Order: sequence, then structure tokens, then C-alpha cells
Amino acid sequence: MKLSARKIQPGFTLIELLVVIAIIAILASMLLPSLAKAKHKALQTQCINNLKQLALSNSMYISDEGSMAFYQPWPKLWMAELRKRYSAIDLVRICPAAKERDAKSLAKAIAGTDTSWGRLDRAWVVSQGTEAYQGSYGLNGYFYERNSDLYGNDLPLKTNHFALEASVVSPSLTGFFADSFWVDFWPDASDRPATDLYADSDAPNGGLSRIAIPRHASRLGTAAKNYPVSQKLPGASCVSFADGHVEAVRLEDLWKKIIWHKSWNSPAKRPGLP
Repeated sequence: MKLSARKIQPGFTLIELLVVIAIIAILASMLLPSLAKAKHKALQTQCINNLKQLALSNSMYISDEGSMAFYQPWPKLWMAELRKRYSAIDLVRICPAAKERDAKSLAKAIAGTDTSWGRLDRAWVVSQGTEAYQGSYGLNGYFYERNSDLYGNDLPLKTNHFALEASVVSPSLTGFFADSFWVDFWPDASDRPATDLYADSDAPNGGLSRIAIPRHASRLGTAAKNYPVSQKLPGASCVSFADGHVEAVRLEDLWKKIIWHKSWNSPAKRPGLP
């Protein structure tokens, strides 16, 4: 009896395999930007939630005390009293797009061998002795209860300060906390943005350049270190407002759509633009 020959099923040809691989590669290239965008959106959402909690704790302090947060002697500033009363802010002090310093970097910052200045993707550090505090958000300095020098010595209160909660006439437009290269900032309508948006080579001035950080709505963890300020700024910074809401604000709008102190007058165009 003859055995019937098995039918040989034809396999994929090399060309067919290459076509399939090419299709998969095309689909992956289309999908990856969407995944990156979704991840970035998730980080932005977490940052917004952090700022809501941070602003809420400060608002509770203002309500309890009947005055703005006290300007503690350097380096405590606004964080010391809020941490003492509302320890939960330790969980929301750093934007997820930034990184907390590791032990080695923190030790260098405390010793003064590494900058304590923040970066686009790294927290700032304030320290005294072995005590250190890390964060990536800054308080609008015009919300301090009083003004002082770096050593805690009283200075005349600036007329533009929001001395009381009632001083804030338009809370939905008044900036409170924001993504920041440093612990606080003092906005002025004449502020120019820093050319180093990553803040690697220079420390931005005390005003809006401290919060003109493209942490959101742009490529994650990247920023030009020599950006021409004559061009529109990329990305956005998350900002909390005096009424409690938080939003990601385009960097160009930091000058035009937010009130930063009592006599703020938005410029017709951002300083540095032609």
C-alpha cells in the first residue's frame, strides 16, 4: 500500500515578511508619539493636582492666620510654616516632570559644590546646615506677609504686595504658585525670559524668567540652552491661581494673561519680542 504524500503548506516569502515588518514599523512610528503625548499629559495632570494641594494649604494658612504666608529667615521662606501645619505638602512639592535630587547631588548642594538652583527636570534645594528642602514650585513673592532681605531683616512692605486676602481683586486671574526654577519669584512686566530655558548655564533673574519653564506642552525633559528670546517661547508652565484653580499656561501668556501684583499692567507684547 502506498503512503500518500503529505501536502506541503507554502510559508511566507522573504518579501512578504519584509512587508509585514515594514507595516509594523509604520504603525509603531504612528503610535509612539501618541503614547508620549499621553504620558506627558498624565504628568501635567499630576502637576496640576500637586499645585492644587499646595495652593490649598497656603490658602488654609491665610484663612487661619488672617494674613499671608510669613517670610521666614533664609532659607526657610514659605515652606517651613506650611510643612509644620500641613505635612501633606511634602507629597506634592515636586512636579513629576522634574526629579528629586539623589543623596549624592543633595549632599553637594548642601556643601555648596553643586548649584542649589533648579533645572527644567531637576528640583531646587534650599538648605541650612544639614537641613534641606527640595521642591520644583515657587510662590509669587507678592503673596508674602512681609518683605525682607536674605537674612530675615524687615524691609518696607512693597506697595504691590497682596497684604490681605481682600487685596486680591481678581482671584481667577491672579497667579499664586507656579512651576519654578527657584523657591519664589517677583514678577515685573519688564522681565525678559532667560535664553537658557533649561537653566543649566545661568540663573534666571528674580522675576518671570524663573517660571518661564517649558516643562509642559513641549518635548518632555528638553529645552534649548540658548533660545532666541525674539521668538515665541515654547511649552507651558503650570500655574495656580488665587481662586484655587490651576492650569497649564503657555509661556507667552505669563506676561499677558495673568495678574502678578496689585498694580500689574500687562505689556502689549512680551519683552524681547521684536
